[in-house]
Amino acid sequence: MRHLTAGVAILLTSTALLTADPQQQPATTTSIAYDDFVRLTPEERRQAFSDATPETRSVLAETHATRWLAANRDRLTADQIALVEEVIAFIDADLYRRPDDPDIKAKFDSLVSRLECRMRHSDIMTAFKPTRNPTEMTWLEDMSRWFSSCLFGRNGSVEEAR
Repeated sequence: MRHLTAGVAILLTSTALLTADPQQQPATTTSIAYDDFVRLTPEERRQAFSDATPETRSVLAETHATRWLAANRDRLTADQIALVEEVIAFIDADLYRRPDDPDIKAKFDSLVSRLECRMRHSDIMTAFKPTRNPTEMTWLEDMSRWFSSCLFGRNGSVEEAR
């Protein structure tokens, strides 16, 4: 299992436009620490995440979720902690490199379904969406999401939820 530290440096690579002489415009690499990434505006984070390699995206997402878990561990149940740790372990470059792979998609969908039934929607969005600011929801909004996602299934069908 990968161990991440607070000072993890993330490489965001942007490729220069190709010219007749590639040595005139080499690819540029900008280093950004996770702490710098989260200080960006949501729009800047979305752009940086979109421009990042699958490897960088996975490190950003894993670091974000790991830090969220550390900050929230005391209020979570043992089952919730285990599930969040399972999701963190699932995050790797292939998740971003091959999101349509049937095996990856099946595992992802299973984890999302389990998260939706065991955790508040606002916690899920805050823990696993590093491009967003923390999601604020009222208890009623969270419960409404739980009913629609878990109790009735993602499309509102009781049959789908079974």
